[in-house]
Amino acid sequence: MDTRFLLSPAYLVSVAALIVGAILSGTALMIVGWIIFIVGLALNSMALVVLANREQLYKTQRVGTIPKAGQKQTNN
Repeated sequence: MDTRFLLSPAYLVSVAALIVGAILSGTALMIVGWIIFIVGLALNSMALVVLANREQLYKTQRVGTIPKAGQKQTNN
């Protein structure tokens, strides 16, 4: 699996939110830490779904299964 698509800003922000939330949950700001952690978890799952679907679409366009945007289909 090509993991270069995981270097998107959405994925990196979600991982940062997970780390910050985990650190804050062990301090006096426990409630804020858990909220940030849960938001980071939701962002992480959404980012992975969107990025995986986009990567799959790019792969099928390279193979030629799905026409690229702007291409006209010819009926033979």
